[in-house]
Amino acid sequence: VMAEVAASVVLLVSTGMLLRALWKLQGNDPGFRTEGVLTLRTALPDPKYNATATRANFYNRVLGDIRQLPGVTGAAYISFLPMAMGGGIWPVEVAQHPTDRNEAHTASMRFVTPGFFAAMRIPLRGGRDVEAGDTLDRPLAAVVSQSFAERYWPHQDPLGRHFKMAFQDHTVVGLVGDIRVRG
Repeated sequence: VMAEVAASVVLLVSTGMLLRALWKLQGNDPGFRTEGVLTLRTALPDPKYNATATRANFYNRVLGDIRQLPGVTGAAYISFLPMAMGGGIWPVEVAQHPTDRNEAHTASMRFVTPGFFAAMRIPLRGGRDVEAGDTLDRPLAAVVSQSFAERYWPHQDPLGRHFKMAFQDHTVVGLVGDIRVRG
């Protein structure tokens, strides 16, 4: 009887802590709106979709068809959903920002199609969204979060600035509000 009572108390306390954590999590603003949002995962088979242009044609065709459906106000692709999947965490190098080896200079990187920020109602704070013309044969365009901009260019306009991530140079073309990526 004592063991059963002790086990019951442990379960009740654990349940209470779990409920408290869930309530706290629901109180956090993720930085995007989830109401009326449907997510799907698209896995494109190799080698048919190895070429970037082939994948881009597929995405454009699918998004065009989805946007024509009744009730759809926006559609876009993202490489990894925020708060749901891992995604890439990459070192960041900024020429004007001294890198302190004791401090982690990393950021989460996602690839998105035009219209992603509008579809998720993530506020555009400056500059522009990614465009269809932002391709690999042009300088890489980046839309960065407000916290990223404040970290590397505090109290400065980040638009037009450069940083290196994933072994490539990126040019900041847009600034959006922060979204929770992990946790």
